[in-house]
Amino acid sequence: MVKKFKKILKKLSIPFLVLVVVFFIILIPIMLLSIPLVKELKKTYKLSQESYQEIKNQNLIALENKLNQTKTSLVVSNNRYKKLIWTKFIPILGSYYRDGEHCFQAAESSLQAAQIFTETLTPYADVLGFKGKGSFVGGTAEDRIVKIVQTINEVVPKLSAIENKLKTSEESLNKINPNRYPKSLKGKEVREQIIK
Repeated sequence: MVKKFKKILKKLSIPFLVLVVVFFIILIPIMLLSIPLVKELKKTYKLSQESYQEIKNQNLIALENKLNQTKTSLVVSNNRYKKLIWTKFIPILGSYYRDGEHCFQAAESSLQAAQIFTETLTPYADVLGFKGKGSFVGGTAEDRIVKIVQTINEVVPKLSAIENKLKTSEESLNKINPNRYPKSLKGKEVREQIIK
């Protein structure tokens, strides 16, 4: 009976040991690569929130600066994320990696839309009532109307480029399956946030 038990234990221990080794070969590198990634993602998120605040403040000059900082941080985050590309080929983990790729694509397209918006409106910020480099006070009411019409003629062609970038962002986000994620984790909504 003891010999049988030892034989069964030996048969079970080899696959178990293999699983443990494989688990550590996968888990430890993911953890080591994720720490700097998460730190940079937090920085990117903070910068994006600051950019959003500048939109609310209608300060296009500050917005342009924040968008450039956000872009730089997003590139660093994406480069760190790409170090995990090998997880793309691991069953189950691969789906999560691809979701991350879609998130980065969406973020990049949205950021490009915001930059086009800012670059287009900045020269006309004072006319449109945004904080800019100067203030529009010159001329009669007729002069102001002419300037606003000229501004609109310059801005309208850029709207399709902005729309295309936002459409690309939406398409990327639609590729993410929120049902793959838990409803909540440590008391925080997960799936609902992904859906939003």
